[in-house]
Amino acid sequence: MAQQTAKPAANDADIAANATARLFPLLFVGRLATVKGLPVLFAALQRLRASYPELRLRLIGGGPEEGELRSQVDTKFGLENVIG
Repeated sequence: MAQQTAKPAANDADIAANATARLFPLLFVGRLATVKGLPVLFAALQRLRASYPELRLRLIGGGPEEGELRSQVDTKFGLENVIG
């Protein structure tokens, strides 16, 4: 029987050192409505992009406020090329 060796768990320093190589796109699935906290998500993404410029967000869903929220992406948050 082959001997197995355990790998140590990654720590925060390891994760931070390789963050750009392991970034995944963020995904929101749901009704596009202010009550769902989307402006908060947009603001957080805007702040995170200072450290992680390759970060992206994909929105899946629709709703009565979709047009207004997508307009905020462009005008208020300047994330038109980041959120799709």
